[in-house]
Amino acid sequence: MIPSFPILPLRLVTGLVLFAACPLAPAFAQDSHILRLDDTPEDTVWRLQARVRHTTVITLPARETILDYVVGDAEYWHLTGSANVAFLKPVSADVETNIALVCESGRIYSFLVAESEDVDPHLVVRFHDPAAGDGTDGVSAPGRRGAHQPAFVARSRIQSYQTMANQARAEVQATRATAEEQVTAARDAAAEEIDAFRARYPLRIEFPYTLDRKAREWPFLVEAMWHDGQFTYLRSRAQELPALYERKDGEPSVVPYQVTDSGLYIVHRIVGEGWLQLGKERVRWRFTPPDPLP
Repeated sequence: MIPSFPILPLRLVTGLVLFAACPLAPAFAQDSHILRLDDTPEDTVWRLQARVRHTTVITLPARETILDYVVGDAEYWHLTGSANVAFLKPVSADVETNIALVCESGRIYSFLVAESEDVDPHLVVRFHDPAAGDGTDGVSAPGRRGAHQPAFVARSRIQSYQTMANQARAEVQATRATAEEQVTAARDAAAEEIDAFRARYPLRIEFPYTLDRKAREWPFLVEAMWHDGQFTYLRSRAQELPALYERKDGEPSVVPYQVTDSGLYIVHRIVGEGWLQLGKERVRWRFTPPDPLP
């Protein structure tokens, strides 16, 4: 006996065939590797799972700027970052520690982190800030600055920076002008002192020494002898340096001197009567001090 089946309407049969031919869309599932957290009060400590050879990216609310990255076990955990983003990576298996992200606002975000091969790691951690109006999809609210996004600065702040830069430039120019004036003034003062010294120096020169006539002959070839009230000078073209002696208390005393390449002998004091000597040759000079002023 052939079984009978109920006859269905043609429209219903066509609809069933089309439904069976269409592929089913997969149902949305929450990714276990992404962890979304509410920006709860500061006394909260969040738990994170990590895995070796993987990096966990922690994104704080866009208003935050991380100043310091603190990790309890720096030997087995690496923690770095920039702006409001931190990067956490374990370097060994089955290790645990705590980390703290110290922000410019004064807020400290604290976490307990553990590495495990048996638990799916949190690769992306995002904070939801309801007060700021940003969603859990990681998109910032209009007008807010997220990580690595361009920032807009108020025109008044730019003008303030420009004003400070102009003031600094003006201070540098003023300081430079003052320094140049001081250098010029010092140079002028030194030039005046030199001119005054040159004007006074001829008045200080005296010629109280009378040399023997043969002092001008070879081998002494003395041209002049004088003093300026402080030093004694003797000009000679002698090829061999003579010795200078001064008579003190009736006894000869060697006079030390310096000599220049031009044959100028300089004694660092005023000498009295004495003589020059080369071997057995000797020429004398007499010293006649000027009369004291009345």
